[in-house]
Amino acid sequence: MGNTRFFGQRFMALMIMGMLSVFAQPALSVDPVSSAPEAGIHYSVIYKHSNKCQDVRGADGTSGADVIQWPCHGNDNQKLMLIDKGNGYYSLVYKHSNLCTDVFGANTDQGQKVIQWPCHGQANQLFTLEDRGGGYYSFRYKHSGQCVDVFGGGTADAANVIQWPCHGGDNQLFRLEAEQTAAPNTAEGVYMGITTSGFMFNTVVLENEEYWGFYGDQSLPGGVEVNGFMQGSGASDNGNFTSSNTRIFNGSGNTFTGNLSASYVSDSSFNGVGIFSNGSNLMFTGSVPTNKTYDYDTPASITDISGFWSGNILDGDIASLQIATSGAFVGSADGCIFSGTVSPRAAGKNIFDLTWTFGGAPCAQPKMTGQGIGVSYLLSSGSRELVLMVVNGSRSLGTGFYGDR
Repeated sequence: MGNTRFFGQRFMALMIMGMLSVFAQPALSVDPVSSAPEAGIHYSVIYKHSNKCQDVRGADGTSGADVIQWPCHGNDNQKLMLIDKGNGYYSLVYKHSNLCTDVFGANTDQGQKVIQWPCHGQANQLFTLEDRGGGYYSFRYKHSGQCVDVFGGGTADAANVIQWPCHGGDNQLFRLEAEQTAAPNTAEGVYMGITTSGFMFNTVVLENEEYWGFYGDQSLPGGVEVNGFMQGSGASDNGNFTSSNTRIFNGSGNTFTGNLSASYVSDSSFNGVGIFSNGSNLMFTGSVPTNKTYDYDTPASITDISGFWSGNILDGDIASLQIATSGAFVGSADGCIFSGTVSPRAAGKNIFDLTWTFGGAPCAQPKMTGQGIGVSYLLSSGSRELVLMVVNGSRSLGTGFYGDR
């Protein structure tokens, strides 16, 4: 009889609280979310009525631990990964335990508590994510058709999360905030600077940690003269960037092997030295451009570089270049014909990917085909500079084009 009275009282309390919640809140339309938050990302579930987070009590990692609301603190027992299970259904997996939110015992009774349990993919772990407008959502369980709910609309810490008939009250609505992850500490970016001998030196470190650096004389009226460039692939490691496969290509047609060692501050500076097989050293400093002449994070645009260019190729020969709006180009230098394509880099950065093929004689590198990059930026004079750099497959030959307009 004692147990009967207890369960009868609890049932009546649940009924009263549920009725109060229903009458206190207007019913909202229920539509499957048309633009769901991204699956595979950890989110915090923040309830509208209390501004508190869905939480596993005490960060317990064991099966059956209660799901509650608790002040948001960002620890892993408040981070849930949204898993797309197909056919409009999702499951939630806690980061700290790798267990799923679950309605205890697959019970369909209203008021049944939500727990964490080993993921099994059954209907009591599956729900639809329903867009309620204004950035808020609700979860509706597949097995019962009921919504995830904070018991009685309570705002107190540790109030239990249960299932309850869907009524659209604020204690059934929540927003999802994606976990903020730190940006990777890499050297990626463009750095403009000088060598210790006073030459202009600009470095490009790509998202795959391939790098290109070109140097030359920037004292010329209206533009730069590129004397050579280096190229290779390296590795970022907590402020240090190293490469053992550096090649340097100069205007005399020479290629030298070497090593690169640099220090960097992400999105700020890149300073280092290249040591090469001919006994030369190339020491340089560089910093991220602070003016509006170049922004690495703005996608490259063919429109900026399409049309006619006059300039030089790396050996100093005067060259002309015509770039179509498709990115295809043709050019000539002292009777040598070359062609290729430029296209905005797929990573969405302000870099062009480049293919280049020389014709036969009188080209200094007849029939050479290679790949590389292009970069274009505004000069202080207001002119636009274009620098293209390319190496062949074995990295034994390299050339480029530079010009302004």
